[in-house]
Amino acid sequence: MSKKRFIYWLVSIVVSLFLIGYIWLSDDLNILFYSLLVGLLIMPNFTFKKIEKQKLMQIIIYYSQTGNADEYLKQLKAHDENMVRTRKIKWYQATTYAQVYLDKGSFEEAKKILIELVEFEPKFNKLTKFLYYRAWINYFLNYDKVAETQTLLVQLNKLIETSPVSLQQQFILAYQILLAKYNIRCNNLLNETKATIKQVININPTPLMVSSSNYYLGILEYKLGNFHEAKKIFAEVAGFNEQLHFVRKAKEYLQKLNEHYRID
Repeated sequence: MSKKRFIYWLVSIVVSLFLIGYIWLSDDLNILFYSLLVGLLIMPNFTFKKIEKQKLMQIIIYYSQTGNADEYLKQLKAHDENMVRTRKIKWYQATTYAQVYLDKGSFEEAKKILIELVEFEPKFNKLTKFLYYRAWINYFLNYDKVAETQTLLVQLNKLIETSPVSLQQQFILAYQILLAKYNIRCNNLLNETKATIKQVININPTPLMVSSSNYYLGILEYKLGNFHEAKKIFAEVAGFNEQLHFVRKAKEYLQKLNEHYRID
């Protein structure tokens, strides 16, 4: 809830209570008029709420289309500063910031945020807990910490099983991506993982998802010895936003392929 809407909400509640009290105590029988007035005071809250959601969605869509992590963080923090935030919302926002720092390759900055949240993790709701585990997995995978990744993947799977249906589809898609990253890192089930990545791209074909998924598809092809296909994929990924860690890594793979393999 934005600070402006919060203030309006308080004022509208106070005025509405006053009008309801007036209707109750007064001999004025024009109840319909006062009831409509109360409704007119309360209804804008729903409109303001819709506008806030639309604004946040615009920020998220901007990032998914451009991969501009710096601008996304800037807009997100500006948006959050104008909101009345409970502890639970602050925890959710912190996990979001951590993930963006991971996307940027600022791993220690992300780790700092995640460590600060450790003591609160038992109090997280299911969405925040899922995002928190996901961020840690992405951090661990960057440092080849397989055991820690395995443990959290198990926890995520349990979380999916106990989550409401409204969240399960979102969770399953994110879990499949994480599992694919893990399998590629460990050289497990590479052909099956290739099919999973392509399925994820079809489900969520935003530029950010396509580019990040293709990066791992490129690594997979590289490990399978399909260097020509890997080069094509990395070249495509390298054209996305260089602020992102996986884009810079794709350029490194591309350079390595150009230096060590003759691929026309």
